[in-house]
Amino acid sequence: MKFRQLLLNIGQEELGSLCEKFLYDHEGAIQSTGNIASVGNLKLNSQEIKDFITEMHEKGDFDDVNCFSTPLYENELYKKFHPDKLSTASK
Repeated sequence: MKFRQLLLNIGQEELGSLCEKFLYDHEGAIQSTGNIASVGNLKLNSQEIKDFITEMHEKGDFDDVNCFSTPLYENELYKKFHPDKLSTASK
């Protein structure tokens, strides 16, 4: 999928910053993700972005992204607010 490739190819540092933004400014992070998608000529609405991000979380695509210096799969704040979105990939 083009969205997945675009997002995973922005680089670990930028992906980590985006992850952090999702935790403190969810709507701003959706907008930032939309901007990334538009660079790749994808026009997505906020619900489509949320759906794609959720799918990627469930597949474990972000588990090893460092969010506030901790891999997302270990981030207690993320686990607290999104226990249903954690991947089932064993770590």
